[in-house]
Amino acid sequence: MPGQGTHGNGLLERRLQELAEERRRLAMIIDGTAAGTWEWNVQTGEMRVNARWAEIVGYRLEELEPICQKTFLKLVHPDDIALSDAALDDHFEGRSDNYACLLRMRHKNGQWIWIQDRGRVFEWDGQGRPLWMAGAHADVTELQQARQDAAETRQRLQAGRPRFNADASQHRQLLARFMDASQRGDSEAIQALLHANALLVSDGGGVVTAAVRPLLGAERIGRLFWAIARRGASYPARLGYVNGEPAILRFQGDHLHSVTTIEVVDGHIANIYSVLNPEKLPAVVTRGDSVASW
Repeated sequence: MPGQGTHGNGLLERRLQELAEERRRLAMIIDGTAAGTWEWNVQTGEMRVNARWAEIVGYRLEELEPICQKTFLKLVHPDDIALSDAALDDHFEGRSDNYACLLRMRHKNGQWIWIQDRGRVFEWDGQGRPLWMAGAHADVTELQQARQDAAETRQRLQAGRPRFNADASQHRQLLARFMDASQRGDSEAIQALLHANALLVSDGGGVVTAAVRPLLGAERIGRLFWAIARRGASYPARLGYVNGEPAILRFQGDHLHSVTTIEVVDGHIANIYSVLNPEKLPAVVTRGDSVASW
């Protein structure tokens, strides 16, 4: 019919304009939030990222190309890979609608920066397996430093009160239940024992691998022990005393690997202290030495 082609061209032009406006608005949002965007083929490892993704860790895009999953894994702190894997599994298995993980990445200048990594699967294959994911990185280093400052302030305020407000029997029971749950990687059981804002502090002294910064929150602590157990990275443990204080003792062979103690407040574990630094561990303590068991 006369005029039909003109009408069709008008609709097409209008739709193209709408798409162009949507792209412009999306670009403005990405630029305004300083987000590093990424797309990841879960099955092949292929990645597509924007310039900001590279800029957050101090690089130009061309310095990192070709970019793939291995590029990301090389930049992520080794201790945080298990957390990321656990969050991905939750999303892939339908336990969470989105992937979200707070992790550290090494900046080009050598420093570790904190990244809030979020995304979701947008394409699945014919067998129901994840194919393509998309998401974004946000630099939250300053926010994490503020949280660290707040945690340190809380510790200083608590320093003036008794270390434990539980009786000895309750303290030992909580410690035993925590050891059992952490060895099994039972995240829910661990969270049930902890205060919602519980704090995990590890000291590796730069000699052995340990969390660089304290881990805040029952959920994150529970997920960490779940990931450690899943990777088979747990060491044999037993209960004992170190310097008269109830403790979890973990061994690597016949040698003490770490000592973990807890602070109990109002019937729940408020703080967990784990010492892995060989210089701070009790000297020459093995299974048969002076560490007493109950």
